[in-house]
Amino acid sequence: MSPCRNTAINVAGAALPTLVSLATVPVYIGLIGAERYGVLTVAWLFSAYFNFFDLGLARATTQRVAALGREGAAAATDAVWTAFASNAALGALGGAALWLACPWFFGAMFRHDAVLLDEVRPAYPLLALSVPLATLSAVLTGALAGRLRFAWNAGANLISANLSLLLPLAAAWAGHVHLALLVGLAVAGRLAGMALSGAVVWREIFAGQRAR
Repeated sequence: MSPCRNTAINVAGAALPTLVSLATVPVYIGLIGAERYGVLTVAWLFSAYFNFFDLGLARATTQRVAALGREGAAAATDAVWTAFASNAALGALGGAALWLACPWFFGAMFRHDAVLLDEVRPAYPLLALSVPLATLSAVLTGALAGRLRFAWNAGANLISANLSLLLPLAAAWAGHVHLALLVGLAVAGRLAGMALSGAVVWREIFAGQRAR
């Protein structure tokens, strides 16, 4: 696969969710209001960008898998499992820190709106879960990039980002605007994309190899 085609796939995988996001902003605000949309934006931010907790392990996984190639299948499996376990621990630490920070953050955001504050409290663990999801997804993405599976990465990103946007919107359209539900659906969308990446990594890297 040529570098130009790889670049085009990566750009498309990043650009299309952005276009969907821009198109849904006015619909969201009309259905759930600016305050609830602000909380959803925070949830999307956490799930999409908190993979910096992986401390570079995802990029290291890409390098290691690419360097080993098909001939080093056992070593590549070891590298990916090690990165996956490490990022699970780092993501759990980041999620715990976020969970502890949520009462302060949202307490300041909704200090004059007790109703919305009560709505968002049940979503704290869901927001915390978005951090390990982000770090684990980063490892899977890195492993697939090491195998040059950019189309699968783009597809997983499209599914993840678009479902994270559209599932809460569908619920709001049906009249369900409780923040805990909306945040849960946003996180579920990210989980769907991660499941696709995990299935492809299992087929491309883990198949026939022991987990070590």
